[in-house]
Amino acid sequence: MSELNLGLLVALIVVLLLVFFYPAVRRLKLMKPASQREENVRLYRRRVAELEAQDVPGSQRTALQLELDRELLASDLEAAGYEAVSGKRLRYSGALVAILLAVIFILFLYQRWGAGSEARATELLELSTRGALATEEYTELERVLEQATLRQPENLEWVFLHGRLLEAERRYGEAALVYAGLLDRLPEDRTQDRAAIMTSLVQAQFFSNGRRADEGMYATLKQAIELVPDERKSLGLAGIMAYELGYYRESIEHWRRVWEQLPADSMEARTIANGITRAASELQAQGETVDVRFLIPPRIAVEVSLSDEAKASVPDTAFVFVIARQPEGPPLPLAVQRLLVSHLPYTVVLDNTTAMAEGMNLDSVDEVTVTARVSLTGQPMAQPGDWQGSVSGVRTRGAEAVSVMIDQEIIDQAIKP
Repeated sequence: MSELNLGLLVALIVVLLLVFFYPAVRRLKLMKPASQREENVRLYRRRVAELEAQDVPGSQRTALQLELDRELLASDLEAAGYEAVSGKRLRYSGALVAILLAVIFILFLYQRWGAGSEARATELLELSTRGALATEEYTELERVLEQATLRQPENLEWVFLHGRLLEAERRYGEAALVYAGLLDRLPEDRTQDRAAIMTSLVQAQFFSNGRRADEGMYATLKQAIELVPDERKSLGLAGIMAYELGYYRESIEHWRRVWEQLPADSMEARTIANGITRAASELQAQGETVDVRFLIPPRIAVEVSLSDEAKASVPDTAFVFVIARQPEGPPLPLAVQRLLVSHLPYTVVLDNTTAMAEGMNLDSVDEVTVTARVSLTGQPMAQPGDWQGSVSGVRTRGAEAVSVMIDQEIIDQAIKP
């Protein structure tokens, strides 16, 4: 703690001690003989001496003495009452002044060391989430964040917010310095935070450098991706860096990982797809080949029909399941459609909308085995008495319609040819 802060704390302690001990000290003072009373007694004694020196009859002397006694008593009571009231007023006034001083000191220290700026910064940040801040509010937010970071440099969250604010003001060079300093102080085990700060640092450096990438920025981003592999912001920015540096294949790989996390019909997905297409064009212009068929949404059209023998063996009300599975993968289907025997022949479409489980869809594979099965039990799992047909090696993207004939009966879990 600095000498100034220590002095202020000592002053605050003295003020608080005054609040508690001032009334007691004042009361002790009031217990001492009052100067007005001493003066009244002195005057009384002098007038008594003068009366005794005079030659007056005894009855008159007694009356005059009694009058002097009454005057002394009256003046004594008046002085005592005045001093008591004055003492009480002074005591209350002094206590009030001490309390006010203590409150002022506490408020001052709250603003200087406490959460005054932080509370105001939080309030302004909350306002910014509900609408744009006025110019004076934005200026105040910048000021209080800067004060908070200077006063509490160990509070890394405030430092990060200060950097974000500088970046929003397009003061990218200053923001980069803030992020770099924050990264130096951030513990190594806070991998998520370190990856986020690295990405923000590179972004600020990129804009500060006139939107020009360099090897150092790209290396920092790759470190961030190693810490948090699937962070979309880091991957997207790494794709930009790789493209600007001429690493087109790497840019495609970064952007593909972003694209696979996005809804296929979103604006961001279309933007990423355009970037991948541009990078692929650059590679093709250099005489290289690149497969970007993953940009084509997976879709398999399946023409399902029933052999005469199968048609004679199953009722029209039986369910037909059309299933796409990995050739050598888990048994869970990647896509499923259901219809009735009475619908056949019929063409169904298998795509990501027909997946049974999130993350297990046609996007994850290039080829599948398509099976169409008539289920007598109404369940998709094969049972004796069911009929089915299969086609292997079906491409999930860009393939023509596939024809599947249901012509094989399942007997004891085995297919009868």
